[in-house]
Amino acid sequence: MQIRQPSRGFELDARFKPTRQTAIGIGYAYTDTKFAHGVVDRSAAFQCARDICTLGPTGPIVGGNWLPRTLEQQLALDASVTGTLANAWRWTAAIDFAWNDDVYRDSINRLYYGARSLLGAQLRFESKALAITLWGRNLLDDDYIVSGAFQPRSFSPRVVDYVGSQGRRIGLSVSYEF
Repeated sequence: MQIRQPSRGFELDARFKPTRQTAIGIGYAYTDTKFAHGVVDRSAAFQCARDICTLGPTGPIVGGNWLPRTLEQQLALDASVTGTLANAWRWTAAIDFAWNDDVYRDSINRLYYGARSLLGAQLRFESKALAITLWGRNLLDDDYIVSGAFQPRSFSPRVVDYVGSQGRRIGLSVSYEF
């Protein structure tokens, strides 16, 4: 398979420290990664039938489709604030947000993983040897697909197995260095 078309895009990333105790970050990326007109992906032939793909004489024609597992847009934001407590303890409160749009699993652009918005936060207390962190991941409880795969061909319609997200998680981590 030959792409014959350069991928284009850009990425912006900025970090700010408005004060000694605060930090803010933002990142954005855009990519335009499509197969060139007329490209055939013979490796995707096992996934195709005439009702699913445009078939050429040597395999599925994927020209104009997005490259697999390539995001068109993604955004990341984070902020943190730190301070000190008595007896040499430090604390940090942080929040982060990550978003990305749909991403196709394969070159025929039949299966895709939907957009996701993930919010996380943590509150950390640490001394010289001990760290205690209360954290949360996927706080918006976004339900998204992590991965998916076609099952082998059989006499029935093609079945796809999906692995879903773990949902909202909240936890407490404690570590001690000695």
